[in-house]
Amino acid sequence: MGAPLRFLPRTVPNTVLRTVTLCAAFVLTSCSLNYGSGTSAEVVIPEFTFDDVTFNRIEDNVHIIETKADRIEQYRDNTTTYIKNARFRTFSKTDRQVETEGSCGLLSADTENKRYMLFNNITLINHVRDLEIIGASLSWSGSTEQLTSGRNDRITIRRTLNNSQSVLTGTGFSASGISGSFSFAGGVSGQQDTAPAASAADTAAPNDAVPDAQSISSGGA
Repeated sequence: MGAPLRFLPRTVPNTVLRTVTLCAAFVLTSCSLNYGSGTSAEVVIPEFTFDDVTFNRIEDNVHIIETKADRIEQYRDNTTTYIKNARFRTFSKTDRQVETEGSCGLLSADTENKRYMLFNNITLINHVRDLEIIGASLSWSGSTEQLTSGRNDRITIRRTLNNSQSVLTGTGFSASGISGSFSFAGGVSGQQDTAPAASAADTAAPNDAVPDAQSISSGGA
């Protein structure tokens, strides 16, 4: 990626700040991140370009969101903002611990319609629920608070619950930001490891306990 195509403005537009904030709440041509086929130079060339960007959001004197990106581009006749190599963390307002963090190679954010597309090496981690989501393509709707993949896109879920760790991989993934539930519409396979809670006797034992393993496999509908 070369140098910015235009001089940077003195202030960051509000739409950029809104984009980064909304993406963190739950992320090519030789000179552009826009995948669309433009019909004129004004469409292809971004109106604003920002490199090596760091955003911090403060509420009630508390740091709640940190977002970094290698590049951000906005276009004149387009409501979508394109973000390259986005990384973010959200913090609890009470104990200021990291609640969620994530990253992706490319984020396409349509703030007007509250639609966000994440591509390439996606990792989303919710520390509160001990849940990790890994994939290559995901879509987030701010209106319905739904995170979904394409019908044939493979998504991997890692989750720890009651000393049991599950790893599932499947297609047709969907998750609700409201209920916290998730499902696969297509085939799913994986493994669940169950380990007993550690005790004083276990700690003193010379050999580590080997957890029980259970394979999971299901065909698509």
